[in-house]
Amino acid sequence: MPILNIQSSSVGLTGTLPSVAYIQTSDTEAQVLATGYLNQAVQSGLAAFSLPCMCCVSTQTSSSASAAVGWYELSYVANSGVPQQGNWSLVSTVSPGNVILPTIVGQLSQFADVDGTLEDSGILFSNVVVKNAVNTLASGASIVANKVNGTEATNAVTASGMAGVITTSSLTTAGASSYAITWTNTFISATSVVLVTIAGGTNTTENITIKVAPGAGSATLTIYNNTAATALNGTILISYLVF
Repeated sequence: MPILNIQSSSVGLTGTLPSVAYIQTSDTEAQVLATGYLNQAVQSGLAAFSLPCMCCVSTQTSSSASAAVGWYELSYVANSGVPQQGNWSLVSTVSPGNVILPTIVGQLSQFADVDGTLEDSGILFSNVVVKNAVNTLASGASIVANKVNGTEATNAVTASGMAGVITTSSLTTAGASSYAITWTNTFISATSVVLVTIAGGTNTTENITIKVAPGAGSATLTIYNNTAATALNGTILISYLVF
């Protein structure tokens, strides 16, 4: 018989389910998975199993070949109800089964430390955002964007956030003229949607518009003074949102 060794019910695991068995064989995996593969081992007394059982099987088809190791679930199908006379077989399984943990139904688990201890995260699976599906916020819920503010000086400002407020220097841009600002923001790409709006400031000259042209890691903000002859006379606060 090509089964070389079987060790089951390891010391210290008595009464623990599933039980674990270790099988060393010179058969191929295809032979190991044949129906009734373990019948002779059970009937001859070479092995005694307690179900449910997971088997760690080492297959080595020749002395020169390296051993392949895999986990298989032990299956027993009775034959006419006669104990030990049915088929004892190994079943290939992607997963060894469910792991039972003290968690709450519908919530996600998380690693609690570097040793791999799992604990309940307190987060409902239904509350997780799915990237490839439509997500509807519940009443009272909100999305808080990463906010980074910046202050412009000499036509340049750095504010790398998804949202925030840019404060310009004190502007004196003449009527019918414009003021350009190079805005560095690593969140921005050439295909980004960038929304900007005037949110205040010390400037009192009205009729101002702002254009934004996104690029790779930056954008150009152009402030237009649309009055005929009145110059800007202070700072402008610009709120932004990047998608």
